[in-house]
Amino acid sequence: MIYYRFNKTSFLFSNIYNLSKGTNCIQFAPCNINQIQNIMQFIDFKKEHFKEDENSKDFVIEISKAEIGFGEISVKERKDDDVYHDADYEITEEAVKVIIRMKKPADIRVNF
Repeated sequence: MIYYRFNKTSFLFSNIYNLSKGTNCIQFAPCNINQIQNIMQFIDFKKEHFKEDENSKDFVIEISKAEIGFGEISVKERKDDDVYHDADYEITEEAVKVIIRMKKPADIRVNF
């Protein structure tokens, strides 16, 4: 989901696939800035996205702050029941990116 703000009015854009017509369309839902601040966004990563750090033997993912912003970040791990639970991770924040380190790769959801 992508959020835009125009002249004190904010709009929530979400992509919707119309299966009956087979076309993509965009749905607009007006909301105010307080509603937007309470909504958490997320990005899902597969364990294949992790790269092994040769020095520490940890597995890492680097995410640009341009993608996730500068707010609070949390990481959840997908378990066998397709439910997300707290993950064992370490976050390093740099000026333009965030590095997530885990002992073993897993399917994760990064909330921001």
